[in-house]
Amino acid sequence: MITGLLCGLLLTLQLTPYPVTKAYTPNSLLSNPSKRHSIQYAGDRPRYSTCTGVCWCPGDEKLLTINFLTEIIWCYRFNREELSLTPTASYSSSKLKLSYPENIALSSNQKFAAIPNMRNGRVNLYKLNSNGELTTPPLFSISSFQAHSAQFSPDSRFLAYSSLGKDAHVKLMEIQEAPFFNLIGKQKLNCPFEPMRPKSVAFSHDGKFVAIGYCTQLGNKIGYSSGMLALHRYQKRGWINPTPTSIVENLTSTETIAFHPRTATIVAVDQVLDRVTAHQYNPNSGEIETSWTILEGEVSELFLPHGLHFSQDGRFLAVTNYGDDKVTVYEASW
Repeated sequence: MITGLLCGLLLTLQLTPYPVTKAYTPNSLLSNPSKRHSIQYAGDRPRYSTCTGVCWCPGDEKLLTINFLTEIIWCYRFNREELSLTPTASYSSSKLKLSYPENIALSSNQKFAAIPNMRNGRVNLYKLNSNGELTTPPLFSISSFQAHSAQFSPDSRFLAYSSLGKDAHVKLMEIQEAPFFNLIGKQKLNCPFEPMRPKSVAFSHDGKFVAIGYCTQLGNKIGYSSGMLALHRYQKRGWINPTPTSIVENLTSTETIAFHPRTATIVAVDQVLDRVTAHQYNPNSGEIETSWTILEGEVSELFLPHGLHFSQDGRFLAVTNYGDDKVTVYEASW
């Protein structure tokens, strides 16, 4: 069945306007920030970089969040019947070699995890053990600059990541497991939309498309923000068509993006306006046909949101929030 099509009709993604559950980061730095915790501005609002990236584990029974300034990964147990999140474990940066981590991604073959780091610019690749836990030290580390996002291709053969700064780009790497482990550069897409930078990259679940979210980098002063979304065709041998099939302009902020597993929809975090936008595309032509705001307002409890990720079955969307250092979960329907 073609993703997003049922009886010839394009399915429309919907989310509960409120979180069905949420969890605040234990021992949040917001209770006692220090001078070494720098403040950034989202538009005209100051904030600390707290709960930054999120990822559902295989089976959708666990959720991982990553904290930027404290460099800690938190593991939560998700109870689908009770709709609750319970912290079960945490992992610090000493063995993981984190350096202001931005996001976290797991491969679909359950072998690897990837974490991009802003401070040292490295994208760390980890082996997963039989329990789905990250093994230390990192299996491999890619040297980059201000690495902001990373995601594995649906077949787990490739890893894409984005780098910010003056040489902003998206890079596609092939994962080689034999005769020895290595990551081989396949493609580099330079940023064509300066001063916006590629903040996020995502693969569609059918492996036909790659989406890239662009927006201006935040700084330590009040500043202007703009964003956009580009959709590209992807070939499974490891090549992204540099010419987009469609773009959405005039977004305010596009920090992190994700494809819904069951509908032809891309969602994007707008940190500046405390909202999540949705963008429905034609799964054959790659044309983005409809855009709307799918989460917003006080009832959503979004507060300077940054990261997001759908559960494997598409039933739940997790969103991280810098403003109050928490993760919120919304139920999806289509």
